[in-house]
Amino acid sequence: MISPSWRGPFADPRFRRLLAGQSLSTFGDTALYLTLGIWAKTLTGSNAAAGAVFLALGIPALFAPAAGHLADRVRRRPLLVWTNALTAGLVLTLLAVRSQVQPGSFPLLLLASLLLYVLNGLAVESMAGAMLAQLGRVGVMAAGLYVLSANRVTVWLGVLVVGLLFTFEARLWGLDPQVNRAFQDSLTGGLLLWIFVVVLREVFRPATAERDAIIGALCGFLIILMIFMRVHGLLEALSPGSYHADGPPLAGRSDVALVAVFQYFSTVTVTTVGFGDIVPVAPAARLATGLEAIVGQLYLAVVIATLVGRVVARLS
Repeated sequence: MISPSWRGPFADPRFRRLLAGQSLSTFGDTALYLTLGIWAKTLTGSNAAAGAVFLALGIPALFAPAAGHLADRVRRRPLLVWTNALTAGLVLTLLAVRSQVQPGSFPLLLLASLLLYVLNGLAVESMAGAMLAQLGRVGVMAAGLYVLSANRVTVWLGVLVVGLLFTFEARLWGLDPQVNRAFQDSLTGGLLLWIFVVVLREVFRPATAERDAIIGALCGFLIILMIFMRVHGLLEALSPGSYHADGPPLAGRSDVALVAVFQYFSTVTVTTVGFGDIVPVAPAARLATGLEAIVGQLYLAVVIATLVGRVVARLS
């Protein structure tokens, strides 16, 4: 017999739906964590790698105070819906582990990334400038899809993500400009992260030619810069005022100007130059800035050591 103290919550259908949804979500999370650990063990044969998976899954809990600060500024239901949707999208990027790189695709990706970097940096606020910047983004997306085109499943998944991204670019959903920009930055960052994992895996593959490894490493550095550029833009869209820059407030600037500002900020951060004309103010913005500086330096150290070690091993 159910006691009166327990009958109350269960009599409310909203509580029953919440309990059922939370139980199902917890079961799914647990199954995913165990699967990732088993997968890491299967692919690497290392118990340490399997343990590192659970360490990586637990690290985000350290950022809970900053994440809670951001969550308090937005509505709960859309936040939960889109957070779970984006998590599902990130889980799909695990296909990158099995993705195959199209031979000869790295030079095209490098050229497209450099072209987009120049077009974004010019920040030409005119119809022609917007069209050129859009053309540059299309070029990078096309080059990224070409990198993934050796596998039919991954290329079609990439086409789906790019198509969804361009619906936000065209503002077909009728969302608030800041919300629309947040979705653009999230989708673009996720797609770039997928391409980065595939490129980096190819760079570290022993059978990869030295020329392809070097070009791939350069592509990886530019992709890191673009990923964090989108992260900074996302944080500013979710919490206006997270960054302080000389001149007009960032919240009042156009999308073209914001892309140029955050590309510049990402460049001086990943290279640890830091001129100080753009300053992260919010805790989450400072955290992202520090992580970018750390990732940039670790990437250079690890990639250079790998490439030099490969040359030394070939000559010895």
